[in-house]
Amino acid sequence: MPWNIKKYLDRAKRRNYPIYLSKEDVVKIIENAPTYKQQVLLTFIYTTGMRLHESLSVCFEDIDSNRLQMQGK
Repeated sequence: MPWNIKKYLDRAKRRNYPIYLSKEDVVKIIENAPTYKQQVLLTFIYTTGMRLHESLSVCFEDIDSNRLQMQGK
């Protein structure tokens, strides 16, 4: 059976990729968080590159404070 690649390429959906924020915008977002705890969480998410759900599941035992690294699971 012949395969028509153009038929499948026409169906490809275009994705809208997120807009990248400047460093100044990131600093403004972190500084305008209502509480210090939220500032720490936003800073942690930004510096590690984790998704929100991933960062919320991190425990103190996952962080190696001597080497300043996170241990994978």
